[in-house]
Amino acid sequence: MKELVKRVLRRGAVAIATAFAISACHRAKSAQKPIECESLVRALTAAKQPGTAINTVRSSARAADGCRYAEVAGRAALDADLPPFAQRVLGASPTKCARAQLLLGERAEALARAGKSDEAEAAAKLALKTNPTNPYAELALSRVAYDRNQMTVCAEHGEAALKFGRGAEAERLLGRSLLARGQFEAAEAHFKKVLEANPNDAEAAFSAAVCDDRLGHYYLAREGFLQTLRIDPKHQQARFYLAVLTHQAGFDAEAQHHLAKFAEVVPKDDPQRLQLEQLLNGADGGAPDAGLRPHGADSAPGKR
Repeated sequence: MKELVKRVLRRGAVAIATAFAISACHRAKSAQKPIECESLVRALTAAKQPGTAINTVRSSARAADGCRYAEVAGRAALDADLPPFAQRVLGASPTKCARAQLLLGERAEALARAGKSDEAEAAAKLALKTNPTNPYAELALSRVAYDRNQMTVCAEHGEAALKFGRGAEAERLLGRSLLARGQFEAAEAHFKKVLEANPNDAEAAFSAAVCDDRLGHYYLAREGFLQTLRIDPKHQQARFYLAVLTHQAGFDAEAQHHLAKFAEVVPKDDPQRLQLEQLLNGADGGAPDAGLRPHGADSAPGKR
């Protein structure tokens, strides 16, 4: 009899432990469908987002408030450049939320990040009609202007987004707009702000290094590109820049090392690889431009 009681108690304990082990993410539900919190957390982790952001998502899910969760999870997904997740959690939010216009602004930013400029612009303007200080709507308009190569307009909306609290993502677009206009020192300061918020941001590390390169700061540029590779070992443009940078500084052995690493991740007929091989083998007396495109930071992985 005692053994039977023990077995029952053990089974009960296991059942209770299992119930508590179920993530709070799975218990959070919106008015329409379960919110995919655990999937989002995994995606945020893979994107190397700060632990504070992930914990905020988990705690908001635990509260089982669909509106609050949509707001928090939407921002986390946007900050990680995961527009599909942002659209999913926002689409699952309750139809009536006290901060509906803020969520509309998040939807606008998600649309802008997905390249749907016209839809994003319309949603952002609608959100700003009733909420003139909506940071997501301003960020959406900044991103739309950036994609249209309207750098002055991009900066204007980026400044508004920063003023209204959009933080690192506003800093990113301000940095991009300044980099595209050749204002490297000012641009670098904004990318450093992004890195303060998330030291694992490969685009910000790369873009700051580009600024140092253009300013002639060899050691800072080299360290910045190496930092980018520590974050993302397969970052092609950082490896390309390092090969050019070290070759120009006379460190040919290191340049050859970076060329070999670059060759591991690109095909033999890749134009940049051929360009590097020509440069490092002495077939071309001049150094190539390191590939800075009109939008500058676009050469970073996963255009944000």
